[in-house]
Formats: sequence, structure tokens, C-alpha cells
Amino acid sequence: MCALAPSLRSKTPLHNNHDWHRQHVYNLLRSYYNLLGHKFENLNFNEPTLGDVILHSEWAVISHGNGRDPFFNYGNKTALSLFEVNLNQLKKIRSRNSAEITFQSDREIFMQQVRAKGFVTGYSGVRISATGKRFKIKNVTVWNVTDEKGEPAGQAACFKDWDYNNLNN
Repeated sequence: MCALAPSLRSKTPLHNNHDWHRQHVYNLLRSYYNLLGHKFENLNFNEPTLGDVILHSEWAVISHGNGRDPFFNYGNKTALSLFEVNLNQLKKIRSRNSAEITFQSDREIFMQQVRAKGFVTGYSGVRISATGKRFKIKNVTVWNVTDEKGEPAGQAACFKDWDYNNLNN
């Protein structure tokens, strides 16, 4: 695991909803850096519009909180489009429900591996949108997220490859 670079040290927690999202994106990216050893897309962590950069990224970025059966708590515009929801709707979806019922036990085993190792790269799996549209996510990186105090705060995923047609490949 990499040592935390001085520019990536925790900042004071932020309190309003916009600031919560900005802090959450910062936590996602800091956790990614600490676990994988490189910045996500070489982003500058001091960029004042970092939250907007991720919000409008071509990559899907999505996260859920802690707990036995967590709800999603963040999705950028790409992720929201894939799941055919807005952010308020996404926050009402348990992350396990993004996988079909027959694959939820496989997903849980995978998520346990992420919790134990800290991250996993190269994951692929079929997901379903809020309208029931099936799509395959490919080359996914999933990682554990910590908050500004270093406490576990959930898990996040990013990917830029998905397919609506070839669900079995």
C-alpha cells in the first residue's frame, strides 16, 4: 500500500449536500490512490472542480455505503444514465439489487474479496437498470473507501466499458 501523499491528506469534513458530494468524491479518489498506487485518470486532487470532473467523466463512478446491505450513495452522470435513474432514485437502491437475483450470491462473494484485499481490478458482470435493461460491465475496478478520518466508508467502482448486446462474453 502506498503512503499517503501530503497533497492527499484528509481535509476538514464538509457539511452541506454539495460539499458532502465534493468531500465524498475526494474520499473515493484518495482511497483509490492509496490502494492502487496511482491517481484515477491522473487527476489533480487540488483541482477546485474535481467533483464536477468526476460527475461528467466518461467513466462510470458509483459507490455504496457500509453495512450488511448498503444503499448506493453516489453515482456520476454516466452511472446514473446506465442505471436509468437520478441521484435521489439511486440512493434508494440497495447495491446488491444492481445484480440479478441469480447472481447476487456471486456478487457478495466478490465483494467479500474486495473487503479483504482492498481492491480488485478486471471484474466483469451483468447489471440491471431501474427499468430492467440488462448490461454487462467490463474491466471494473472496485475498491474500499475510507472517510476523511480513515474509517471505512463503503466501496466504489469505476468502469468505462459496458455492453448491452454481448451479455455472455
